[in-house]
Parts: sequence; structure tokens; C-alpha cells
Amino acid sequence: MLEEVEFEDLGEVLLVKPKGELGVHGALEFRTKVQERLQAGKRRVVLDCSELVFIDSAGFGELLVCRQHLKKIGGEIHLARLGRSASSVLKTFNVGTLFQSHETVEAALEAMKRGSQATGASEGSA
Repeated sequence: MLEEVEFEDLGEVLLVKPKGELGVHGALEFRTKVQERLQAGKRRVVLDCSELVFIDSAGFGELLVCRQHLKKIGGEIHLARLGRSASSVLKTFNVGTLFQSHETVEAALEAMKRGSQATGASEGSA
């Protein structure tokens, strides 16, 4: 069961930290909580998976829904600190290319920063 979902506002980025199990019994709760935060205008999310002890296809489906929503509004989601469970689900569904994953939250934030600088530079030179 999903114990809780912590959020931290990091300026342009919303840090999301689910705790416990992201499975069929916690997927809807996770979606609802994340959507509430995204309605405040955030377009960039780092999902810290360090305290995610289990994820199944329902939980992974919610990550895909979040990714699709963010992509529609010009945003992005990066995963950080993946444990065995999340890594194995990504491999099982062969969708590692859909998510950028990082060893640390800091590395995910840096990758987002580099990505936005590259986008800004290319937009400015056009």
C-alpha cells in the first residue's frame, strides 16, 4: 500500500517522493495527489524512487499517465534513485527509453537544467 507521497517545491521543479508500494491499491491515490500539484502550474517533475519498495503495472501505468500529461504541456519527468523494483518493472516492460533515470535527485535536476538551457539556446538562435 502507498504510505504517503511527499512533495517539495524546488522552484521550476516539483520533487515527488512516494513511500511504500505503488500498486493497484495506491495508483489512483498517487495520480490524484500528483495531479493536484500539477494543477498549480508545475511542468517539470523529478520522481525520487528511493522509498518506493514495490511498483507493479498499475503503478507504472500512473507514471506513464503523468509523463503523457507533462509532455502535452511541454514538461518532463525524470526518475531518480531507482530501487530494484522500479528498475525491474522498467526492464520488464522494455520502456527504459521513455524515462530518463538518474542515480541521484541532484543529477536529475542538473539534467533538466542542461535540457532547458539547450532548448532556450536553440529557440534563441532560430
